[in-house]
Amino acid sequence: MTQPLHFGVGINNFGSPLRTASDVIGSAVLAEELGYSSVWFGDHLSFHVPLYECLSMMAATAVVTRKVTVASGVLLGVLRHPAWVAKSVSTIDALSEGRVLVGLGVGGENRAEFELAGVPLEERGRRTTELMRSLREMWLADNPHGLQPPPVQSRIPLWHGGRADAALARTARFGDGWLGAFVTPERYAERWSALGSLAADAGRAPEELTPGLHVYIRVDDDADRAWREASAFIGDVYAIDPEPMRRYCIAGNADQCADEIAAFVEAGVTHVICRIAGSDLEDQMARIMEVAARVRARFEPAVTTEEMA
Repeated sequence: MTQPLHFGVGINNFGSPLRTASDVIGSAVLAEELGYSSVWFGDHLSFHVPLYECLSMMAATAVVTRKVTVASGVLLGVLRHPAWVAKSVSTIDALSEGRVLVGLGVGGENRAEFELAGVPLEERGRRTTELMRSLREMWLADNPHGLQPPPVQSRIPLWHGGRADAALARTARFGDGWLGAFVTPERYAERWSALGSLAADAGRAPEELTPGLHVYIRVDDDADRAWREASAFIGDVYAIDPEPMRRYCIAGNADQCADEIAAFVEAGVTHVICRIAGSDLEDQMARIMEVAARVRARFEPAVTTEEMA
């Protein structure tokens, strides 16, 4: 492959029991120290477990980090007014000195939070399309809405999740990257190819889009224990039977996890966002970086002494 591999980590700002907010931010700082390229926070207004608000956690992280990209994975922007999303993200971009990335999703698995926000669930797709269009306009330095100051970045990266054709169409028109989730490598490759065609139809070069993957992962020397603990965590967070999720999660020893991630890299992924299936983020973040090194060794050519000189 010609593109370098990037590994980001989902910093769980949710859980039962819920860690203190300062502990969550501390995990983001550790992620930067361990060499992750990005840290991602989830977003819900209300869910099956307690959680901290996404943009607030991003703002706090922006202040205490220096290099890592600060991202939402994914922000349910339709539960907020578009102008406030634009203003909040622009402010976080200033706090981070230009390190913000916005991952958006339509949501919908929890009808109660849409009712709480006063947003019709059935309109989430249309509203997400309008939100992405509006953000592009409101983040312009000379935007017609008087939103000043503009973001530090001339173009804040806007990624979109979702596997449906409508989600891919939004990404093709307004996005900078796709955040595939709950997919197999085969499905990822098919959807990524479809996105490339949609981008071309929209008059954009497919190279303008970044192929990202958001995946639950747990590394353990005992592969069976890895899935037992991952499934318990996923079942609790989503209030579901986790067994059907097995095919969409990476759980096993370091070699097994490297093999599974490698399959996605072969399907086109260049940015792997590892959402830890468990509350022991510090231990798992270190283990995942060991897996990342194994994956990189397979795809990235070694740099010789002559090349470094």
